[in-house]
Amino acid sequence: MTERTRIGTLFGAPGMYVSQPGDNLLAPTRPLLFDSRYDGFEIHAAGRVSMPMIDNTSDRRTYSATVSYPNLGYIPQVTWAAIANGSSIIHYNSTVIEPTRGSIIAPTDAALDVGPSQLTYRPTIFGGSQVSLDLFYIIYRNPRVTPTYTPAGTERVFIGNDGGTFKMRVSKPGFHARFATRDQCLVHEESRKLIPVLTGLAGIPARPNLQSPPGRVSFHLGRGFSFPPKIVVTSGANSNVGVSLGLNDGLMELTNSVLAPVTARYVIYHPE
Repeated sequence: MTERTRIGTLFGAPGMYVSQPGDNLLAPTRPLLFDSRYDGFEIHAAGRVSMPMIDNTSDRRTYSATVSYPNLGYIPQVTWAAIANGSSIIHYNSTVIEPTRGSIIAPTDAALDVGPSQLTYRPTIFGGSQVSLDLFYIIYRNPRVTPTYTPAGTERVFIGNDGGTFKMRVSKPGFHARFATRDQCLVHEESRKLIPVLTGLAGIPARPNLQSPPGRVSFHLGRGFSFPPKIVVTSGANSNVGVSLGLNDGLMELTNSVLAPVTARYVIYHPE
């Protein structure tokens, strides 16, 4: 019978390990489903807030929203997206707003300020009628390299009841699992690590010329999302790929701004 799970020492490090179906954990041929040796992103704060209009001068309308979250002590990575008039279509880390499929609003100016405990987004739209804007935001706890303070031989894996509190932890090297803080652990009962839920390849046609719209391809992911997942897209050197996603219908669109076709690999992370 193929061994697929291990709590203890494996690959020279104590931890928790799970292999893919049919793959022997002792000699894996595919990436592990769970490998506590590696730290990863987890969501620190997420939400959706309205962006009221704060200025309307000479047909230039400025909207703004500020959100606060527990202080991380560093500037985190974020995902943000503005939506208009109740739409569920988001453009990743972009100023583009799409109230309905194919109808684009491009702010003439936009500012995003991110600090250890606060985020502010302020777009300005010229012309047209007033719109109702909301802001999706997701704040991530960054993986951190933590220095070693305690001697080797410390208990690094603990699952069970500790003084009336359930704990499930794999600490980083040199930290005692029972007493380690969240940031001193690779696995912690309070953390929700992002895991890859979808991955694939997509060919995107070339942009016909510099005066034409970008080349584009769209496809359904087979599921929707309650809030924007983290999407990583790689497409090689000298490429410029844009990403939009319909949260309700799972329709993802990739655009290509260069004059040659590209193949993009996408990975979608979500705390399932």
